[in-house]
Amino acid sequence: MGSLLGGRAVSDLLRLLQALGFTDAERAGFHCIDPRTGSVRCYTANVPDIPDTDDYGQQHWYFNICPTSCTRPYARGNKSEVTRLSSVFIDLDDKVTADPIAALEVVCEALGELPTAVVRSGGGWQPYWAVADGHITDTFTTEDADALLKAWGRFVNQITGLSFDPTWELAREFRIPGSKNFKYDPPRPVTVECFDSPRLTLSALATTLTAHGISIGAPLPRQRVTTAQDWRFSIFDCPWAQKAVTGWKTDRPRSSAHTGILGKLVKRECMKRHGCLSRRTYDSTEGLLRNWMENNASYYQGRDFDREFDGALSKAADLVEYMTTDEVVAKLGNHLHR
Repeated sequence: MGSLLGGRAVSDLLRLLQALGFTDAERAGFHCIDPRTGSVRCYTANVPDIPDTDDYGQQHWYFNICPTSCTRPYARGNKSEVTRLSSVFIDLDDKVTADPIAALEVVCEALGELPTAVVRSGGGWQPYWAVADGHITDTFTTEDADALLKAWGRFVNQITGLSFDPTWELAREFRIPGSKNFKYDPPRPVTVECFDSPRLTLSALATTLTAHGISIGAPLPRQRVTTAQDWRFSIFDCPWAQKAVTGWKTDRPRSSAHTGILGKLVKRECMKRHGCLSRRTYDSTEGLLRNWMENNASYYQGRDFDREFDGALSKAADLVEYMTTDEVVAKLGNHLHR
């Protein structure tokens, strides 16, 4: 990959940039915050000029995941200045899941590949899957890259059953490995582990998303496709929905940390939107799923069942309102009931 390492010491940041395909011809954006004063500094640098150090002082340090063409002073680059989609990524924050390994395993299984690198940010895990051919060109534009990254976000939400913040952005920044996370006392180190995994191609990534019912050209997050008030119950339950609801009674959580209740409630709302459920069955499934959580209490000791269920219940319909019809149908196994 050119002379990125060139004989210099291999800092954690340089190892990560190498794994993400950065070359000496590219620029990287940086952002640091002094937790004592709140002062902020942003800048960009040519890759060969990045210091080979893991000493970042008592500051929060972040880098732009994708290379940038920005040369403006006191700026780290914006979406329009991204020159390459270096990777697809996830922010497995502790607030999203207490068991990042379980979520990571689900994504790896769907992709068929381990991540290129995993950074432990001190407040969660940040896995990256490097993209081999993500250069911004006339045939793969900024808009194309942006749509692909947001489709990736919908894919991750769907297969993990988790609810991530809508921050799937080309100009996204993550913590620099080798620095420290000063949100905690004592500060926590930010570390990285790289893996010898093949880089994803745009074609392979698009194929995976499509196979899971994710339309790359779908409306972007925060653009509502429909509203729950417009959904109508069926007179009778369709056979597929009957079988799915019955299966929930004997289903088991994926892990001790993630109950999977949001995924089930999202599927329930998909069934309502698609006309699979009668009002009677729809209403009864709320009690069925509450009981399901209580019956599996041994899987997740110390959880506030009512709070977790009510939180997932309030999110489920909202998430389905933003799904395309193709995504709803895929969520329901592409079955036919009419």
